[in-house]
Amino acid sequence: MRNILTKDGSFTLYSEEHSEYYHSLTGAEEEAREKYAQPGVAAIRGKDRVRVLDVCFGLGYNTAAFLDMAEDEMSRIRVEAVGLENDPAVLREILTTPARFRSYPRIRAAVRGEEPSIRIILGDARQTILQAGGPFDLVFFDPFSPKRQPELWSEAFFREIAVRMAPGALLATYSCAKAAREHMGAAGLSVADGPVVKRWAPGTIARKV
Repeated sequence: MRNILTKDGSFTLYSEEHSEYYHSLTGAEEEAREKYAQPGVAAIRGKDRVRVLDVCFGLGYNTAAFLDMAEDEMSRIRVEAVGLENDPAVLREILTTPARFRSYPRIRAAVRGEEPSIRIILGDARQTILQAGGPFDLVFFDPFSPKRQPELWSEAFFREIAVRMAPGALLATYSCAKAAREHMGAAGLSVADGPVVKRWAPGTIARKV
């Protein structure tokens, strides 16, 4: 695992195990804001309490970006987040990664077990999802690609997520892979294009109807 500087000046990691970067090289923090935080905030306007499930928590950028944006737009909102992460090494990287999100100290505190509003569960997400609780208003879905981590893009796993989503809840992910979208639909989610961020294809947003 090594640190990589992306084009927006933020850092990501490279996973030798999966031969992939954790974020887009066009901008790690930009991707978190535009593909996850922005559609998330748009989906929960008017709420004063929101529960977030961050699948494949990684460096915690998606949750941090959402916290910043939600609190800027809705100053009294209460956010509770659960992060699922399989790699303890990436969680240790959070403690030294120079992320620029205002909320990032809370992400670091969560790694140390000192942030009661953010709970990180370590282990295979297919098992730890059973401990996640719910119902969730938002799901940030950010595994490695379907090619590299197909077990997390399966219909069975999307069903485990969907059953823990509140009616009308939104799932956001960077991928628009056809099979992944089909699995989301088979799990009972309504699928649509998500934001396009400096690439030819959109992400995906899916709602529980």
